[in-house]
Amino acid sequence: MLHAQQTAPLSTSGIQRSNHGRFIVLEGGDGAGKSTIINYAESRLRSTLDQVTVLRPKKPDVPDGYLKSHLAKISEILWEGGQATPRHLIPDLHWLYLAASWYVILDAQVVRPALSSGSVVIADSWTDKLLARFRIKNEALAREAQKCFSMVSRPDKVIFLDGP
Repeated sequence: MLHAQQTAPLSTSGIQRSNHGRFIVLEGGDGAGKSTIINYAESRLRSTLDQVTVLRPKKPDVPDGYLKSHLAKISEILWEGGQATPRHLIPDLHWLYLAASWYVILDAQVVRPALSSGSVVIADSWTDKLLARFRIKNEALAREAQKCFSMVSRPDKVIFLDGP
């Protein structure tokens, strides 16, 4: 696992303007600093690049009212509920397909269009954390997760934050 360390100030010199953007993902546990770093990076990138898209997967900004409503319903089931939710009553395969649906929609409606327009996309998490969780469960579930998530865009760069 890579660890984020203090480095030189953020530079946009390595990010080229092109017809195909760059997809950068920050992964890490709660409180690792993903949001703080993304806010800083967004500010710095917007000062030199025309197109920057920030994707917060649990609170995505999608262009259509129907999509917002649809994702809100999936979000309520998938991400909300906390410890009191009896998730153990529903098989892991259901959660996998629901998560895959979530990411397929975000990929089709946010990530791919932004990349096609040359935008730099910065995401607070993507599919890696879920892939790891399903790999821990069992081999068959891990294979199915890999197959499902192979349908979505892969980041150009994934930065793992270890903290707090």
